[in-house]
Amino acid sequence: MRMRGSANFKLLFLISFLLFLLEALAGYLSHSLSLFSDSLHLLSDNLSLLLSFFALKFVKRPPSLKATFGYQKLGLLFTLFNGLFLVLSSLYILYEAIERLKSPNPINLKIMLPVAIVGLLGNVLMLLILHRHHEDIHWKSAWLHILGDALSSVFVILSGVLIYLSGFSFFDPIASVLIVILLFVGGIRVIRSVLVVFLDLVPPHFQLSEIIKELKAHPEVENVHDVHLWSIGHGVYAFSAHVKVADRHLSLADKVRVDLEERLRSKGITHVVLQMEATGCEGKRELCHHEFSAEGEK
Repeated sequence: MRMRGSANFKLLFLISFLLFLLEALAGYLSHSLSLFSDSLHLLSDNLSLLLSFFALKFVKRPPSLKATFGYQKLGLLFTLFNGLFLVLSSLYILYEAIERLKSPNPINLKIMLPVAIVGLLGNVLMLLILHRHHEDIHWKSAWLHILGDALSSVFVILSGVLIYLSGFSFFDPIASVLIVILLFVGGIRVIRSVLVVFLDLVPPHFQLSEIIKELKAHPEVENVHDVHLWSIGHGVYAFSAHVKVADRHLSLADKVRVDLEERLRSKGITHVVLQMEATGCEGKRELCHHEFSAEGEK
């Protein structure tokens, strides 16, 4: 289900941006690295929301003679930037946390704790707003970002409580390290998901060998080769293959093609190209290797 209109987006972005400003300022004034780390996580949330919003705009653009697959991958460039931001931010915070562990700074809990609680409440509110849409592929990333930030806020609050009870301020950089783990793991996952698409790798939730086996099991299919399965964009998958059938009327071969396409589409593969033929490529390999020269010629 996609969000209709931009009202929810504007509300989410406003809440997230205000929380970012509040936590960044409070982190500076209270000398709390964990609160400042949480503010960077919120900044990443803002980027994720913007990316999700613009991705919806670009996905709706129809294919053209210059972009025959449409603009599915354009939003991935921004997603890659967001992933790199998460990784670099986590490394910076880790460095600062190590320095704080060597020489802890006193934390102003009167600023830190109330702002951290406000941050948690703000994240819960955003999760509630997005709840009915978090399964939409374009908003799922934003929903997961906010969920991670809510957990970061919990770490900040716990560190504040422990500092209040014990008087030891090193709990603040320890909480920062926990937030670093969330940022780094999240960033790596984002980068990896983008690379799967850009490198035209088989999407991880598909078992290509099982798909080939199912196509070969069709009674009219003699062989399947030169198989390719890749992502055009988030949640949009393409498949191409050569399908060898007995030498018969084209109308009969076309019925086989329609049947195979329906099987593939039932798996969520929407863009299917099957080349029906009575002879196969040399060796009849499932995955054919084509060598190209530097000029792009075979």
